[in-house]
Amino acid sequence: EMTTAEIKDVLRQLAEAGSFFLTFSGGEVFLRRDFFELLEYARSLMFNVRIKTNGIMIRDGEAERLLQLGIEQVQISVYSHRAEIHDAITKVPGSFKRTIEAIRFLKSKGLRVLIANILMTANIGDQNGVHRLARELEVAYAVDPTITPMMDGNTSILNLRIGGGDLETVEAAARSAVPRT
Repeated sequence: EMTTAEIKDVLRQLAEAGSFFLTFSGGEVFLRRDFFELLEYARSLMFNVRIKTNGIMIRDGEAERLLQLGIEQVQISVYSHRAEIHDAITKVPGSFKRTIEAIRFLKSKGLRVLIANILMTANIGDQNGVHRLARELEVAYAVDPTITPMMDGNTSILNLRIGGGDLETVEAAARSAVPRT
């Protein structure tokens, strides 16, 4: 894991190279004790910052700091509109309920929230339900079929990827769900 100084150096280099958008992702970014120090540094470099989190560790104080720092968006993964599927994927009983509570809380604090529906073999049929859930919660929605190896190099998670034919079906359904003007 990189030190605070190492991450700040990378951020400085990215800013000098002209990067504008920056997404903090994990594991869970709020587990880092220096996370707000890194956010403050990134904002001082004028990055447009987005955060990927499960949202569960964000309370009033953290939400206020995110607002003060002008964070563009908080992205939260929702794997299914059905608690049993979401919880089975996260392997944490009750995680669906806590995730939905976190989304409602962040929205109530004025933060922009996006539900990312990470598609995999276990939830391939749940895309429309998650999209409806995002509309009910009045938050943005995006589909993400990207499954990558774990940080330790373990590739077993790649077995969860959906196949090419399923991906084409999902993409066609997403295109047809977009209102035409």
